[in-house]
Amino acid sequence: MATWNAGFEPSVLTERIEQTKSVSGDGKASFSGFAHTEHTSVLASMLRLNGEIPENEARRLLNRACFAAAAAGKVTPDSLRAHADALERTYLSAPKVRFRLITSISAAFSSSPVAIRSGTAELRFGLRPSRRAERIHAEKVKDAEHSIYGSLPTFYAPVHALVSARNPDEAATQALDQIDLFRAIWNFWKNRSLSIRISSGKREPVNTLILGPLHTLHTLNGQLATDEWWYEPTYLGPVSVWRDSQRQAKMLEFTKNVRLQLRRLPYRQFIETALIRYTRALDSRDWNSSFLELWSILEALTGTTLTDSHKVTVRRSAFLFKNPDYANLVLNHLRTYRNTAVHGGKGGQNVEPIMYQAKNFVEALLQFHLARAGQFSTVAEVAAFLDLPPGLPEVDRQLARLKEVRKYLLG
Repeated sequence: MATWNAGFEPSVLTERIEQTKSVSGDGKASFSGFAHTEHTSVLASMLRLNGEIPENEARRLLNRACFAAAAAGKVTPDSLRAHADALERTYLSAPKVRFRLITSISAAFSSSPVAIRSGTAELRFGLRPSRRAERIHAEKVKDAEHSIYGSLPTFYAPVHALVSARNPDEAATQALDQIDLFRAIWNFWKNRSLSIRISSGKREPVNTLILGPLHTLHTLNGQLATDEWWYEPTYLGPVSVWRDSQRQAKMLEFTKNVRLQLRRLPYRQFIETALIRYTRALDSRDWNSSFLELWSILEALTGTTLTDSHKVTVRRSAFLFKNPDYANLVLNHLRTYRNTAVHGGKGGQNVEPIMYQAKNFVEALLQFHLARAGQFSTVAEVAAFLDLPPGLPEVDRQLARLKEVRKYLLG
């Protein structure tokens, strides 16, 4: 159901929408000037639709809801929400069909291809799609090459994902999320072994396993499902191809264990989203942007809310370490850098080690959530656990107090 987000006053926006509308004699609504573009942009933050609806599709539905509400009468918060709700229900009731997304990855899976089933999705790494689909994909990539910076990769392994979706936009979103979830697990496995890096020359991403720059969507017979293509806007050129067939088996064993842990997590989708955000953050050559996204993920994994201070993120993250005083020191250093970058607009030239420090804390939190799958029901419970005193003497004192409280309550 379409729902107004807290913290906004929808009547302020609907009054502006009402002022800029006009309705023709045949009952069709229109809006004057460029104000409607701004209004729909603001509306996307105010009115929440079902999470299954991709962001681009949600914006289209909200735009249609504005026109429908304007044509039907006065635009009010209730009328706009009702029309958005009706469009949402229509969208969600549409039947799903199978699509195949084709892309590539910076790895050599040719000697040991990987096939994965995840829910209703089927992923293939290192296995080529049909000849027709491969040919059409190659032709579309050539046409779309102008969308990217840098040359196309030549030795990336093929990847294709089979998904069920209501339309191409939903299919592409779902397929890329599924591919990136496994990329996240693989990069998590590789990245944990490197806690610091000092580079020279042009900047390279932290991740080893990165998607190719262009993705196409096909029907089951190999034809294009849409003339559109999807691309990686931060792509600046290919990275080195990972070739390690011996370690690939260990990586897949790690993947199996993580998937078992994810299945036991009551808040599985939350951690899967965090993993996807983690790997996308470390795809970038803009290390300052990578750092800021990692800090945001750290806030999420510690259950830090919008009303909490950043000191909460620091305290909860430091709890995990045997030397919480030193961890607290490093985290406060990261917090200071984050505030300077955001509020002062200053991103340091020597950001690489700072980014790696943030990466290490995010990986520790991810490992904590996964290793204790089933111990907590919600992220709020995790936050409460991390708020406990980090030292054993204080824990023992609190246990003694609780025993006294229990005796008192028993009478």
